[in-house]
Amino acid sequence: MQGITRVPMWGGTVFEEGAAQGLVEQCDYVYTRLLPGPTGARVAFVAGRKLG
Repeated sequence: MQGITRVPMWGGTVFEEGAAQGLVEQCDYVYTRLLPGPTGARVAFVAGRKLG
């Protein structure tokens, strides 16, 4: 299941690769980046900057 992130222990949403980052950008965040989670974990983080 490459490209899919799951959060089975605490629930959550399964996103196709790039989808979470796209949602953050739709909320007017810029300079978004996908950051890796801890080694061995199947999670990632999206960071961005909100101008204004």
